[in-house]
Amino acid sequence: MELMKMRRRTSSIQGMALVIVLASLVLLAALALAFLASVNTELQSSKVYSQGANARLLSQTAVNLAIAQISEATKGVDSSGNTLAWASQPGMIRTYDTAGNPVLAYKLYSWTQMTTPGAFDYSATDSKIPATWSTQPAIFTDLNQPIRLPGAAATNVVYPILDGNHLATISGSKTYDADSNGAADISGFSISTSAPTAAGSGANPVPMPVKWLYVLENGKISAPTSSTSSEATVAGASATNQIVGRIAFWTDDESCKVNVNTASEGSYMDMPRFYSTYDRDALAKCQAVQNEFQRYPGHPAMTSLSTIFSTLAAESIYKFTPRVAGGGSKGGTVATTTPITIEPNRLYATVDELLFSTGMSLEERLTNMLVAGSATPDALDQVIEQARFFATTTSRSPEVNLFNRPRVDIWPVSANENSDHRTARDQLFAFCSSMRTDLNTPFRFYFQRSDPTSATADLPPTASVSGLGRNRMLLDYLKDNASHPIPGFGGDFQSKYGSDFDQIFTEIFDYIRCINLRDPVTKTDSSFVPFAGPLSGTKSGGGQVIPIVDTATNTRGFGRFPTVSKAFFQFIGTATNSTDSSVPAGKLRVQAAFFLEMFDPSFGFVGVYPYFKIRVTGLDGFQWAGTPYDAMSPMGFPASATLNPPQTNAFNLENFVGGPMGYSMLAYGKGWSGANRYPFVSQTIDLPDPANATTAATDKFFNFSGGSVTVEILEAASSAVVQTLTLDFPAATQAANRFPTPRLAPNNVPDSTQPDFRSFYNRINSSIASGTSSFAGACWIVDGDIVRSVEASPGDIRLIAARPTVTAADNLFAPHANYLLSGKPMAHSLRTGQGNPYRGATVGKLVNVSYYGVSGTEYGSSGTSPGYAMQGQVWDLGNPSSSGVALGKATPFASGDIPGDWDTGFGNQRDGPYINKPDEGDTSSGTKVAYYDDLRYLRNDPGTFSPNRQIPSAVMFGSLPTGVLANRPWQTLLFRPDPAGTHPGSKNRKGDGSSVTGMPADHLLLDLFQMPVVEPYAISEPLSTAGKVNMNFQILPFDYIRRDTGIRAVLKAEKLISVRDADATVYKGAAGITSTAFRQDLNIDETLKGFQQRFDAKDIFRSATEICELPLVPSGATLSSMSTYWNTRRLTGDNLRERPYATIYPRITTKSNTFTIHFRVQSLKKAPGSAPGTWSETRDKVTGEYRGAQTIERYIDPNDTLIPDYADSATTTPISNFYRYRVLLAKQFAP
Repeated sequence: MELMKMRRRTSSIQGMALVIVLASLVLLAALALAFLASVNTELQSSKVYSQGANARLLSQTAVNLAIAQISEATKGVDSSGNTLAWASQPGMIRTYDTAGNPVLAYKLYSWTQMTTPGAFDYSATDSKIPATWSTQPAIFTDLNQPIRLPGAAATNVVYPILDGNHLATISGSKTYDADSNGAADISGFSISTSAPTAAGSGANPVPMPVKWLYVLENGKISAPTSSTSSEATVAGASATNQIVGRIAFWTDDESCKVNVNTASEGSYMDMPRFYSTYDRDALAKCQAVQNEFQRYPGHPAMTSLSTIFSTLAAESIYKFTPRVAGGGSKGGTVATTTPITIEPNRLYATVDELLFSTGMSLEERLTNMLVAGSATPDALDQVIEQARFFATTTSRSPEVNLFNRPRVDIWPVSANENSDHRTARDQLFAFCSSMRTDLNTPFRFYFQRSDPTSATADLPPTASVSGLGRNRMLLDYLKDNASHPIPGFGGDFQSKYGSDFDQIFTEIFDYIRCINLRDPVTKTDSSFVPFAGPLSGTKSGGGQVIPIVDTATNTRGFGRFPTVSKAFFQFIGTATNSTDSSVPAGKLRVQAAFFLEMFDPSFGFVGVYPYFKIRVTGLDGFQWAGTPYDAMSPMGFPASATLNPPQTNAFNLENFVGGPMGYSMLAYGKGWSGANRYPFVSQTIDLPDPANATTAATDKFFNFSGGSVTVEILEAASSAVVQTLTLDFPAATQAANRFPTPRLAPNNVPDSTQPDFRSFYNRINSSIASGTSSFAGACWIVDGDIVRSVEASPGDIRLIAARPTVTAADNLFAPHANYLLSGKPMAHSLRTGQGNPYRGATVGKLVNVSYYGVSGTEYGSSGTSPGYAMQGQVWDLGNPSSSGVALGKATPFASGDIPGDWDTGFGNQRDGPYINKPDEGDTSSGTKVAYYDDLRYLRNDPGTFSPNRQIPSAVMFGSLPTGVLANRPWQTLLFRPDPAGTHPGSKNRKGDGSSVTGMPADHLLLDLFQMPVVEPYAISEPLSTAGKVNMNFQILPFDYIRRDTGIRAVLKAEKLISVRDADATVYKGAAGITSTAFRQDLNIDETLKGFQQRFDAKDIFRSATEICELPLVPSGATLSSMSTYWNTRRLTGDNLRERPYATIYPRITTKSNTFTIHFRVQSLKKAPGSAPGTWSETRDKVTGEYRGAQTIERYIDPNDTLIPDYADSATTTPISNFYRYRVLLAKQFAP
């Protein structure tokens, strides 16, 4: 029994051991299986990670390929070193040679051929996206293919590039209409019904297909060359060099979007130009204040974000713009000079950041209100999703010209670098226009100034890198560019303008020199020294600048300085025997005086107190005689004398803002003798009294010898000669042209002081009643006087002012039309500074229309009472005849014999030959309205000061004459459309007006200059500016997607200015203030048709200056009507026609430095045994995918120690050699 029990126990133990062993084996097997499974999972995980890493690496291949295309396209030179121009657009950069021919089109998207020689035709078969692209997945891929979120509604899908939600058909194309109100949510966006959308469930309303580029194992990139519906043949692929991936990309041009860091909501501002309620109330009384950037002409803050955020009012937009705030003048509705306070908010890094404001509520960040009303989070998300394709935070454009060289800054800076001469703004301007600050003297691309009283100090004859010699170097640099064939266009300005080439650049230099003459800085900063401040302790010389003279070319600018516009002899009857017994019976004692009327073409604010002297020689040679038989006798003038004009602003009918200066300004208050005398008065002669009944008819006239007079205008302090003019007065000795004898002047003038007009010295020292007011010098010419003048002919005084020396042979002066007519006592067109004609003045015209004048007698007088001034306003200058034929010309204005380029005066001031002086501002005081009243003071206010207000862009140069040396009057630089194409400034026209193929358009000169933006921060920096919008909004290869939103944002706040012929009697206030609207909003749809015409011609804009060729269409008009629009608006001055271009041009570009590269890449694996040179969508495997975008910037370090001085003519190194690339933003599309 014991044995049996033992055996049973032993068997049980053995069975248990077997179970344990088996269980252990099972456990070990399970552990082994688990280990093997874990190894497989890790392997799979490693493979997934590796495939993901491979895909990420492939994304860098796509980005680098796009950068390589950009880098090659923007080199600025071809392989032979020849200069090329380039221009960008979404999806492409194009290059052009110096003859204007297209060279290469660089595709910035993946395609079979990445470059196309010559002109690019986006509609060609090999360039256009086929309608069947979606059936060729091995060739094409949709970069904008959306991802549907799990559980999301059918319409709630996420798109990587362009949001495809909330689309509706409006006006025949698709656009956003989230609230289904029939109005587009975003202006300027549409998708054509011809868009190649895929069919079926995979259809995408906003497809963006491009071609795959396949990547081989050795790194080679190959475009598929043939395909079936699901296969592609890849050249170069083999068993030993297999296909490992494919990439696709498309590059957007960020400059085609609206920059939310620089834009806001624009509000219109301009200098008042008319006597209208709008100009007086909105523009004069309610001027833009300091920091009201949204109203600064030409500032990027004038670009309007409401084109994207359409439901928001301006004040709502200002709440989320980083450095722009509401308030101030509120678009010209509030009169204030109090600056706006700007909060130093951060700049947005991405468009997504627009969602949140800087404010907090408890621990949550507050959102910006991007839609009107109470927006839900979903609504805000929708706005951001849509805005990404239209808004940016990174747009930046290069400030290099078509020659790929630095542009020259047009803001002048003092040569003295201390804070008493340079403001903080000046220092920023200098920073934005300097390179190589590591050097003791950086390479400066801005002009400096030091001495407003010298004609030569600011332009030394010798060039140098340092000091004022840099001005010479920069001027030569500009001329060097302009004298070579212009890349992208062809032609050069040396050939176009010949002898006037140097003259034009001297004018430009001096124009820049005279910007910002009296920087107000602050009201309390008395230590600051403005460039053209008044002399210490006096007002004299304030606002005045002696014109520059380039001694190297003997050319002269305008400065801010007067010249002679008219010279005349005035003959008066001083006594008869009844008033002075020394006069023989039957005789009239006659005396003569010589006077000058002056004119300063730099007409505008800030005010100017002229400070100069005048020396006249040659008057001693003039003779006269009483009857035809009397011998000539000297008139008794001094051989030479110098006049010191009175330094006073006590002239109610004069002004102190440049422009016309009545002759009273030179003589008022002068006496008989001493230093303060008026020296140009003759001795007397006794002539037969024409009022005597016994005087024979032939004896009522006298002989005048005529002769030559030399007038020298001198700098007051040094007596240096500023200008010399020689004037010829014709003799009058024949019966038909002898001068009529004056009548005895009155001595009982209706005035409390009873001035006696029988003496020149009494006249020039009296205040004579005029209506109910007293006006000094208002009526120094009275009925009975004889006046004979020689005058600027044909009235374009700019041609006179721009010459250091004017001779009689220059034919710039001519006798008045009545000068040799015996029956005309008055032969003059004299005016006071404010336009009031003196008695007997004839009325001319700038435009051949029936308009403004002074009613009354043949002399233009409104009455015959002696001593009364003529109060009627006459808005002309010069002496064209009443038929509209300019003096010295043979045909009417309308025939095109002369271009007719004249400027409209500010406020209610008359029109004339001005140079479009930058507006430094005027302020209202009490009941006196700025720009209209009391034009006698040097006043501008720091509360309304802005650099952009003065000079938004170089388009302001447009009133500078181009025919000074060629004696071509009324011809200035052309920075506006010329529908007839006959203006000398048009393309294919020489400066003499002749037709010559290849001549460049004037507007290409603008490309040489820049106006940096330094407020509210340095929006500009060396060689680039943020916020400009690209004119080339056409999207390639997706031409069915239209995005002109950015250009619409630029144009939205602009207005076109025009004056109808029919408004001649109201635009300057002849009939009192008018409600007539002379400024019209733009019809942007019609205006953009001009852009589309360029794209339809298979071309793009090569330079932003080409905006000057595009008509801006006002509301109510069409593009097709603009060819004749100006035919009935001839009273619009050239400066007004060019004004909107001056404020649009600085905000647009045709080049970009920032691009966003959208990509889709896949890592691939060939199926075993498949053909190595063929990719099959059905057999081969996609092992990984990566989608996203990177925003890159093309930039240059201005302090790179290898950068040479591009102002040095010896420099040949392309500036493109110094550009680098950096990634600003990287984003994966993985919602």
